[in-house]
Order: sequence, then C-alpha cells, then structure tokens
Amino acid sequence: MSESEMCTPTSVHVKCKLIFPSEDNKRVDLEQLHERIPVSSSLRNEGICKVKFYPSPTAVVNVTTTGRITCMGVLFDTARARIRNVARFIQKTQIPDLRLGELKITNWNATKDLGFKVNIIKLAYSGEGAFYEPEIDLACVRFTDTRNNCTVNVFSSGKMTITAALEESIDPVAQKFARMAELARVGSSHPHLRKTPSPRNAD
Repeated sequence: MSESEMCTPTSVHVKCKLIFPSEDNKRVDLEQLHERIPVSSSLRNEGICKVKFYPSPTAVVNVTTTGRITCMGVLFDTARARIRNVARFIQKTQIPDLRLGELKITNWNATKDLGFKVNIIKLAYSGEGAFYEPEIDLACVRFTDTRNNCTVNVFSSGKMTITAALEESIDPVAQKFARMAELARVGSSHPHLRKTPSPRNAD
C-alpha cells in the first residue's frame, strides 16, 4: 500500500435500543421474529436473533429479547436502513407502539490489501505490541494501538484489517502498520529488526 492510497472504512458497527411503550411490555418475541421475518435468520442460545440481509455486502442485524439491536457488515446508511426494517417488522407484528432509539456507531472497520505477502514470524518479532498466537491462527499477527484506540490484524497473505473507535483513526493507523509490515515483506531483508520478541509475542 503506497502512502497516497487512503484507507477508508468498509463497514461500521452500529447499536441502538428499542423503546417499549410500557413497562409491562418490554420483550421481543425472538421465536416469532425468526419464524415470520421474510429474510434469512437464526436463533442463538444466548437469546439473540440474527437476521441477515443479502445480497453482498451482507448486513447482519442482531436483536435481543430486551430490545438491544446491533448491525454490522455494512456502512452507516445501509445499517440504519436494515435496523429500521427489523424494528418496523417487530412494530407491525408484535408491538405497535414501539419506537427506535438513537443509533450510535461504536466501531469503524476497514480492510486493506497491502499488495505483498508478509513474513508473520518476522513481523511478530519486529512490531511493538505484536500479539502472535500460532495455536489459534498461524497466519495472523494482532496489534493493539492504545494511542489511537484501534486493533489491527495483519495476515501473511497481505490482507490487513483495522477496527477503530473513530473514523479519522483509520487511515493514519493503516499507513503506520503498512510501513511496519513492509519491513517483514516476504523476500526482504532488514537487519535492524529486533532479534528478541516483545513480552506479548509467542515463543
């Protein structure tokens, strides 16, 4: 990835709360929602109905019995539309006086192709804050950027994913870790890389 290639969000994580009309009716019937909503859905053991909207990009809307709703996999305008679709369906089939609370973006997500393969072992040894767990994923190094409140995953294929609390953090963090990954580019040689892992690195 060159310095001129700006990295922009590819999806967001949005949350909101359904506002129930009375204290006596503060529950969403997830089984009914799952059975009747005219799109793909599934019930999960932890009391969540997962609703999927196709085609790509796939929006996933999670609804709890207490009326908490989240949406992920798409940008804000699409997320807002899908959450409203689900809320209106619940309003129409279960709770007529239901209202939708304020929508809030909790995370911004971006995916970037670095354009080269990455030596994951070298990256794990060279990057401050690197966290490498080969027993979980041999092909990925994870970073936590506390200053920018971001998490970054770099894969051996050259794919990089970023999750940030603020949209404006996405591009500078992408550029920072792209430069770090360049030092671990497959076939490159950088003798100044650290020879010992940081405390969080795997052995």
